[in-house]
Amino acid sequence: MLTYASICVIPILTDDSHRHEEEDSKAKPYHFGYEIEDVNGKQHRHEHSDGDGTIRGSYGFVDDHGVHREVHYVADEFGFRAHVVTNEKGTKNNDNPADVHLHSLYSPHKDRYIGEDNHY
Repeated sequence: MLTYASICVIPILTDDSHRHEEEDSKAKPYHFGYEIEDVNGKQHRHEHSDGDGTIRGSYGFVDDHGVHREVHYVADEFGFRAHVVTNEKGTKNNDNPADVHLHSLYSPHKDRYIGEDNHY
């Protein structure tokens, strides 16, 4: 005579399982960055968060002609805000779209960049 038995495994979820999901979704502190320099210029990026939901960082470049842009930013419960410093041609101090503050070092009276030693 053959006897068959069935075993059914039913997972039981407790409040502990939800706690692990909540812990995984919380912001965690971090920091990263890089800097690169080659014949075409330099670029960098740095960012950090202390785990409170606020992210701060900066990125930028300087090309081989001395044109540069540096962006410092904050992202938090109030949104994304940036402060841009550049000497790029065509920028003006009063062009502040959205929550971006632009500080232009370009001189429209000279067709060259402030701090640039050679023309191109």
